[in-house]
Amino acid sequence: MAGPIMDNHGLIQGFFGDGIMALFDSSENAVRAGIEMTRGLARFNAERAAQGLRPVRIGVGVNTGKLTLAVLGSHGRISCNVAGDHVNLASRVETLTKTYGAVMLISNNVLDRLPSPPPFMLRQVDRVVVKGRRSAIDLYQVIDAEPPDQQAILLSTLDTYNRAVAAYYRAGFIDAGRSFAEALVANPADQNALAYLGRCRERSIEGVDGDWDGVERLAHK
Repeated sequence: MAGPIMDNHGLIQGFFGDGIMALFDSSENAVRAGIEMTRGLARFNAERAAQGLRPVRIGVGVNTGKLTLAVLGSHGRISCNVAGDHVNLASRVETLTKTYGAVMLISNNVLDRLPSPPPFMLRQVDRVVVKGRRSAIDLYQVIDAEPPDQQAILLSTLDTYNRAVAAYYRAGFIDAGRSFAEALVANPADQNALAYLGRCRERSIEGVDGDWDGVERLAHK
């Protein structure tokens, strides 16, 4: 996992248990490194499979923003560390890969700093306020990081899915529900489309306030 980070102008800030924290010179390089990490993992898992071992799975989360970088420590030992709200948010985004069944998620902060159009295949999976924060972020799944068979399935329904998401955030729950249902016919395992469809049904019955913004507030990290 370290090779793709360094190959894309990344600095490994530290290894923490089974995790890695890295800093990059640009959002594009950070996303590209994450994609290359997942491809390297696929090769590693092929070797494990040949030995009869179970595959290793990872989640990659990317965020960007201002942080504090400093050399901390004591007379006998010093280290370089980073801290700040956006560092914590990156950790939350990584953890949420489990919630959304995605290999790699990025925040809208990252998307805003990518070239237009983005050089990666993306789809929005939610708009959330994560635990410990007040402001909402949009989360995007990086389709390029998924296994090839999953990429093909996700791309085959991407236009329908994106149309449904756009309708949902306009509070067009009936139209959104129809499109999410259509996407699920082609890809029944799409847990994000299924979750959105459930919300569409609830919102259609219960209604929403005029200032509804579609934000989900997460109680877990």
